Amino acid sequence: MIDLKAKIGECENFHWYEALSLPSWEVFVFPTKQEVIAIKIVALRMEQIRKYFGAKPIMIHSWLRPRKYNDYIGGAEESAHIHGMAVDFSILHMDCNEVRLALVKKLIEYNLRMEDLPDSNWVHIDIAMRTRSARRYFKP
Repeated sequence: MIDLKAKIGECENFHWYEALSLPSWEVFVFPTKQEVIAIKIVALRMEQIRKYFGAKPIMIHSWLRPRKYNDYIGGAEESAHIHGMAVDFSILHMDCNEVRLALVKKLIEYNLRMEDLPDSNWVHIDIAMRTRSARRYFKP
């Protein structure tokens, strides 16, 4: 059983309740072993992002989503969220367009993909590099 208040792996700033919350249903999901591994990897990438932006607080909007929940909220059919490999977030007092513009320069270094979704109120990053030719900055 995962302690929802515990930090994710070696992370200092991200907790299991952030990764496992299903806000529209007001419940938490409990991950498989593979999803735990993916969440820990993504959490380390989120630590890099937080450091890159001067340790500004990050609000997690969505992380792990079971398929039924993903369908309920209108997520992509093959969303990386389904496997715990994606996060939607925002940074306190920063416009998400500014965050995307700054973060696009770090995608290769951090081994991430990011949605090119101008004017959304979240930034989507994921570690789902499905093919060698996968684009790092992509249209959803």
